[in-house]
Amino acid sequence: MAFTVTRPGGTKDGEFAAYARLLEKRDIDLTRTPRTPEPGTENRWLYVWEDREAAEAFAQELRKGSRDKAWIVREVSSEQVSEGPLGPVEIDVALGELFSRAFPEDPEGAIDYLRQQVHRGSSRQAAAEVLLPYTVKASYAQQNLVCAALLELATPEDLIHAALVAYGRNEDPRLLQEAAGLLERSGPAAWPALAGLAASEKPECRYFVAAIAGLAGVAEEDRQQALVELAHNADVSVRHEVVEILEGGCLSNAGPVWEVLAHDRDEQIASIASDQRGKGASHRCGVTATSSR
Repeated sequence: MAFTVTRPGGTKDGEFAAYARLLEKRDIDLTRTPRTPEPGTENRWLYVWEDREAAEAFAQELRKGSRDKAWIVREVSSEQVSEGPLGPVEIDVALGELFSRAFPEDPEGAIDYLRQQVHRGSSRQAAAEVLLPYTVKASYAQQNLVCAALLELATPEDLIHAALVAYGRNEDPRLLQEAAGLLERSGPAAWPALAGLAASEKPECRYFVAAIAGLAGVAEEDRQQALVELAHNADVSVRHEVVEILEGGCLSNAGPVWEVLAHDRDEQIASIASDQRGKGASHRCGVTATSSR
């Protein structure tokens, strides 16, 4: 048998977001994982544990972190377990199919239909998963329409999850780049989602480094800490992106990030970071000497 964690009557978007964040903190890849339809509703794919004890531990932590005592462990049949992304089931059925048929002939009508479905209770993340591919495959004028709808219908967390799911399906980096651009347009409201992504150690972070480093309205101290997290990312391409963005002068004090990168196992990164760290030390000494005179 297998076990999942859910709430009686199913989870709403906000509740599922808390559920997903805790899974990510445990280094669980939400885009490819053991899953089961949500017991009682089958509206979402939920994570599956092989033993009850591990599921109970997760449920207890979730109840404590969310201050919601309704989370429970449910036993599910092994026959219901498959592998794939977590999140709404709607994306796999009628919602996406109806939109794909309607959009070429009537883009505004298709988006209005999607808007109505969200207002009637469909998942915002499901809507984001439907819309995001059209940011790269629709015409330029239609892309503007799609981007406006995404900013209206999806939260920053929805955008990130939708981008990761879409990228997991076809490995088109443009989907991640488009999501990053939309998050930049969202301003400080996108910061919690971006900071969480920076700490997730996902290799896809490379496409969000610029958005994280330069998000308007966010304190430099917070952006610096997120870049420190990214400097620890196991994927070397992420760390190269951090080097490039730092060299562009995104922080007035990049010392803590260079300090991490100076010990990087990639020789090129470590060499650049060591040089930059030395320049920073020289600059500080020069300022001190000038001040003392």
